Amino acid sequence: MLKKIISAFSALFVFIPTTPFAQDVISTDISAYNTTGTVIEDQVIARFNGSDAVADITALGLPSTADIAALHYVDETTVLFTLKTAAQLESLAVRANDVLEWKNGDFTKVVSGSDLGLGPATGIDALTKNGDALIFSIDTADTINGVSVSDSDLLAWSNVSPSAVLLEQSVCGIPFEADLSGVHWLDSGDYLMTFSSTTEVGGVPSRVGDIMKCNPNTKTVTLHRRFADQGDSWASVGLDAISQSSLEIIFINSFED
Repeated sequence: MLKKIISAFSALFVFIPTTPFAQDVISTDISAYNTTGTVIEDQVIARFNGSDAVADITALGLPSTADIAALHYVDETTVLFTLKTAAQLESLAVRANDVLEWKNGDFTKVVSGSDLGLGPATGIDALTKNGDALIFSIDTADTINGVSVSDSDLLAWSNVSPSAVLLEQSVCGIPFEADLSGVHWLDSGDYLMTFSSTTEVGGVPSRVGDIMKCNPNTKTVTLHRRFADQGDSWASVGLDAISQSSLEIIFINSFED
């Protein structure tokens, strides 16, 4: 009987629903090396796969004078990002506070800094998305739509809603002097954050190159990842921008005679 049951399932493939596996995506502020000796340049978007940082996701083809300030990774063909300074990307002239899209090698402008309500000297140094809403942080204190905003507050903007403060820095226990340099919104409602200098967030020490996780509902902060653990070459490497990618893992069971 057992043999007949096994034979009935011969060469049958059963697909279990796909499971997302999140990987941290980063842009470093200086060049670093992964554990196999590959150089990760500061213009490359690198994926951290749990045991190593690799530079094989996306090279945007930016000019040598352009440097990523913030990014939101959509998939291998699409990345939203901002730059630290004005630049010419092929035929597209952009300012440091414009939100841009790289899609299959082509650059377009998603929204200009002026449409976000930003002054010409205010840049964007952290960027993520929640549905249709852009969530971002600015690189210097500014007044946006009549509201005073610090450089570690999070703002939200969409086509139907002007920029407004979404999350004040005090919710996550971010000190006034700390500078948020990267953010990623998680489906859980938590935020991944990184900072440009050593600080303490919600009572938890944060080094340069650390990624912290903030739960805004409980106002608790934990260490998500410490890149300095990757070795000496990462000791002084900061993160200009962070995001996450989700790889679909398919489990296949098969029975054979």
